[in-house]
Amino acid sequence: TLFAVAGALPERRLLEEAVTAGHEIASHSKSHPMPFSMLPIAKLRQEVATARDVIEQSIGVRVVGFRAPNWDVTRRVWNLLAESSFGYDASLLPTPFHTLIRLRLAMSARSLRPLREMPPLPAGTARLPHRIVTSAGMLWEFPIPVTPRLRLPVYHTIRYAVPAGILDRAIDAASRRGEPFGYAIHAIDLVALSDPGIDARLARHPGMHEPLVDKLARVEAALRLVASRFRVIPYRRLLDELNARKLPT
Repeated sequence: TLFAVAGALPERRLLEEAVTAGHEIASHSKSHPMPFSMLPIAKLRQEVATARDVIEQSIGVRVVGFRAPNWDVTRRVWNLLAESSFGYDASLLPTPFHTLIRLRLAMSARSLRPLREMPPLPAGTARLPHRIVTSAGMLWEFPIPVTPRLRLPVYHTIRYAVPAGILDRAIDAASRRGEPFGYAIHAIDLVALSDPGIDARLARHPGMHEPLVDKLARVEAALRLVASRFRVIPYRRLLDELNARKLPT
């Protein structure tokens, strides 16, 4: 699943090629504002509903999924997603490290704004896919994977901050438990500071000083591991399968 920022979409041809190849295009908001969840309601509604309309017009396929900028999701956001008829959200990061991640963002931005205006705690604690019931309807939440006990987040950028092998063991363990698993990769994990057009301020982001060939090798190795342990499908396919089971709320 490719989460696209509606205000910065790639060429339509590339989106159409992705869809033809079997990938899902989902929404990552209109302009990727941070903080996100505490935006004025009219602005938040535009970031949610207008973004989906823009993406749908670009690809000609219904958009059913959403991921909030910086995983900044709250029940307020879930309500708007349900109101806008999204089928799922994939923003919840159910870990006590949530606060440390916010602190790291504040340090990178050299501003306390992320700490003041983003919720310090996650909106929920469930690790596995679950239904969210709102006043506007129901949608599925597909959380960012975390380990069961320590709740260590498992997504690609973390590889630059933890000892080698920890994430690979976490992926193996999730596979042995038979859990659904979504491995998040940021677009910035696929570029280097030396690439043309890269803003020098991104030097503070983890891994930006690594040669691009090394960064891409990391991504490829991680994807090969995930593909060897799991049946790889888009989130919307998982959504359809979970809905077909008619599981209780």
